[in-house]
Amino acid sequence: MADSDDDTEGPANPSHTEPPESPLDVAQFYEQSQLLNPALYKKKTVNEFIDYVFNSYKVGELKDEVLTEEFREDFAMFDRSNWAAIDKSRLAMIKLTLRNNGCYVPTGTKRGTPSDLEDVIVNSLQWPLHDPKCPAYIINKVYEGRERSEQLVGSNSPRSVQHYPRQHTEPASRTPSHHRTEPVPRALPATERRRTPFVPSPHDPSISIEPRPEPFPHPLSQTPAIQPSSPPLRTEARLPTAAEMILAVQKEQSSPDNTIVTLTKMYGDKDKYSGASDESFLDKFSTFIDLSQRAGVSSERHPLEFNGFVVTTTGHGVQITQQKQISRIRLLESTFTKEDYVKQRALGAYVATVSQPEASFALSYAAQITEPTWDDAQFLNRCLQNQISAPGLRFVPLDEASLRLIAYTDSSFANNRDHSSQIGYVIVLADKDGNANMVHWQSVKCRRVTRSVLASELYALSLGFDVAATLRSTLNHLFSGSPQGESTLRIPMTLCVDSKSLYDCLIKLGTTQEKRLMIDILCLRQSYERREISEILWIKGEKNPADAMTKEKHCDALRRLVSTNKVDLDQLNGWVDRGGTSGR
Repeated sequence: MADSDDDTEGPANPSHTEPPESPLDVAQFYEQSQLLNPALYKKKTVNEFIDYVFNSYKVGELKDEVLTEEFREDFAMFDRSNWAAIDKSRLAMIKLTLRNNGCYVPTGTKRGTPSDLEDVIVNSLQWPLHDPKCPAYIINKVYEGRERSEQLVGSNSPRSVQHYPRQHTEPASRTPSHHRTEPVPRALPATERRRTPFVPSPHDPSISIEPRPEPFPHPLSQTPAIQPSSPPLRTEARLPTAAEMILAVQKEQSSPDNTIVTLTKMYGDKDKYSGASDESFLDKFSTFIDLSQRAGVSSERHPLEFNGFVVTTTGHGVQITQQKQISRIRLLESTFTKEDYVKQRALGAYVATVSQPEASFALSYAAQITEPTWDDAQFLNRCLQNQISAPGLRFVPLDEASLRLIAYTDSSFANNRDHSSQIGYVIVLADKDGNANMVHWQSVKCRRVTRSVLASELYALSLGFDVAATLRSTLNHLFSGSPQGESTLRIPMTLCVDSKSLYDCLIKLGTTQEKRLMIDILCLRQSYERREISEILWIKGEKNPADAMTKEKHCDALRRLVSTNKVDLDQLNGWVDRGGTSGR
């Protein structure tokens, strides 16, 4: 019969025919330091007890020896038959949680998880040093690899190499646990036994919660310094203390990759987890973060590299750069060829579209040149030189409750060599405090014929609105958690233009001399009436960061936005009256 948590089932142990008449308050029972005998309760009650106990371990952040002793005390009445009655998914959760937090549970014994858990309770087990998950085993491997590399290429570093004492890799002996040899003594009272805080029971609010002691003492205050000249030692089979482990890992900080690779290998895909795939990922990811923090790994020292990007977490946000792509950029010489020009322009354009919006116009303008001259090469060199020294892009935390999407648009009428217009936009995600992150930008040659400044400004606004509407819909879907995007959080969209004539044309029910423009104007008006556009604002030209998308000159507005991640909310000085037929 399949396992079930239904109370209609019989008792978990067939030797007892009647479970207790009254339901068990698991929280109060646990806080009173009473040991649960699983043979006296139904399966649902036993599962509730297990879930509550492991939740208290999580809240209290129990690790290593403290977790092992607490687990042995709390489940002293459980034997192999009791564990066998628990469903397999819960057993897998128990085993994985214990191992991930430093409590050794045997694996690969072919006896089954119930016997392995009983072995932990009856015998005081230690990590066998031949186990690839053992910290001492990992530390030995790190130093063996380092010693091999030093023997092959030698060490040119002025830093002295300190050798960690080798751990004897013979497995620790343990007593077979088919039967219990002696009864487990009853646990101490709650005030003496509990070492970690957890959620108190509402039935007894007077229970005192003692503060949790620091699980890891400072390594420098607990472990004596190891002299570089001391020969490797052979010690008895034992797990190194937390201070020794952390100190050994910290010594590898000068080699940024070793520590991260070591920690990621501790808990990999071999740790089977029968839950949902997202739960498995979160469990492994949280374990990796915990190990990194305990080992003193700094995210600023070990940035994430993905697809050519270097993502660094700092105290002020997230910084992205493209060091690998930038290192490939070469300035053109006087003997350059057309292929050299196209190659370097393409490298710079890729960087500009991802992390350097300041270079977007110059590289878009350079892409329109089919037969480059030396003057064109010098123009491109100036742009590439600025890209080489550019810092990249930064993202700061935003207030989720006050998010707004702001699209700045601009155009330059007939400023290209073929007298076409250049249009562009900058889209930022901002909050009520003026904190802002750039999410998209573009500088592109207008493909439509523009016969006036108004036409080029309108085409830029239409392009910016189309992209901003797509981003707004995507963000609403992300925050809602459903494909329909139904959520209480609806991100408003604001369009900002620096053309007074375009602003007046949009908010007034008039027409233009160019009738072909009325189609785009009516589309924008309809979107505004449907609340797809929250605001249409007129701003000053020097406050428009999109000005850098259409002109070569320096743009202070974009530079301030990139360097400070701030937008000036006071300069948004236009408004539209939805209810009336006229506006200002």
